[in-house]
Amino acid sequence: MVLKDLWRSFRDFNAQQVEIWERVQLLNSPWEEDFVHWTRGEDGWELHGRLPPPRDRHGRSVTRSGWCPGLRPPHGPDGQRPPAPDR
Repeated sequence: MVLKDLWRSFRDFNAQQVEIWERVQLLNSPWEEDFVHWTRGEDGWELHGRLPPPRDRHGRSVTRSGWCPGLRPPHGPDGQRPPAPDR
């Protein structure tokens, strides 16, 4: 039983690390938010984006759990996200 609990803890820890890594990757590629994708919102699955994804691209616009950067809570004092920095 101890090994089973240990394995479950390791599996959960690994899943959390993968989720964090996927979120960081998406936050580092904000333009991918414009590609059409399904995301898991508060009221169930929602369709986000406005552009079809490129055919030759095998990436994702959401994490395995269904999170996308568009689901982040607002950050500003007026409830709005701050403008993206110019690159």
